[in-house]
Amino acid sequence: MTRQNSKGDPCPPWCTADHSQESADACVGRPHGAAPAWACPVRRGGGSLFVHIAAVRDGPGASLDLSPRDAGQLAGVLAMTGAGELAAAIRRAAEVITQQEPG
Repeated sequence: MTRQNSKGDPCPPWCTADHSQESADACVGRPHGAAPAWACPVRRGGGSLFVHIAAVRDGPGASLDLSPRDAGQLAGVLAMTGAGELAAAIRRAAEVITQQEPG
């Protein structure tokens, strides 16, 4: 069975949060993109929303959390380098956040 977050979306592979605890770091939306790289909105410590960008390939992966604004800028750079699929995934995750927290 696929783990689900509090909104009923499937958890990305890296999410191990107990979604019953609001203070937990947790994914809060559907992951965008596909392995080896994807982006997902996350809530850190029950507070602010960030775009979590992760990549995994044959071993330890790498990840970072960015504000929607910074994630959008990274997506622009990635699109210019030919990583259009990941750039689109990052933009979709950032859009989810901006729709939830306008301003």
